[in-house]
Amino acid sequence: MKLKINESKTLEFEMDTSGVSWKELQGHFRFTLENVEYGFPVEINEGIVTVEIPVIKDVLHESIRSSLYKHKEVTVKARLDLIANNEVYINPWSGEVEIDIPVSVKVTEEKKKEKTSVKVIDPDIKAYLDEESKKTKKSKLLESFNKPLEKKVEEKVEKKQEVKDKEVRKVKKSKLAETLD
Repeated sequence: MKLKINESKTLEFEMDTSGVSWKELQGHFRFTLENVEYGFPVEINEGIVTVEIPVIKDVLHESIRSSLYKHKEVTVKARLDLIANNEVYINPWSGEVEIDIPVSVKVTEEKKKEKTSVKVIDPDIKAYLDEESKKTKKSKLLESFNKPLEKKVEEKVEKKQEVKDKEVRKVKKSKLAETLD
């Protein structure tokens, strides 16, 4: 008989009764795993004993379940215990049950975690760093203003020099013309 650790299963046993009516019977299907006995009530109807085994992994204690996952299969001793008229104990079946432990992988959506960082800074150091930061920002700002201005100033100086050169040439031409006259 085989059971899967992650599936429920219905087991049925056929039985013949003599000396007692099936209506006078009650019982349990039991198996022992790591020295813990698990029992599941049975239903008896006209020669058929039915037992509903729930998902075994949901019934087992956490430590037993985690030790089972180290194996692919575990064999346990099991038995069907019946009691007739609340006084006679009957064991109509006993044997071994293989509990199959299939490998499964479940991927869940990654949860985004918010990261929070906390900085503890001495107030004097913070003031110094703030002041240095302001100075650095101010000098960068001034540099950014100065660079375009320097180009403009250079252009203006070059234009003024050109104008001066033209004026000087005019003056020289006019002086030369005066001296020639």
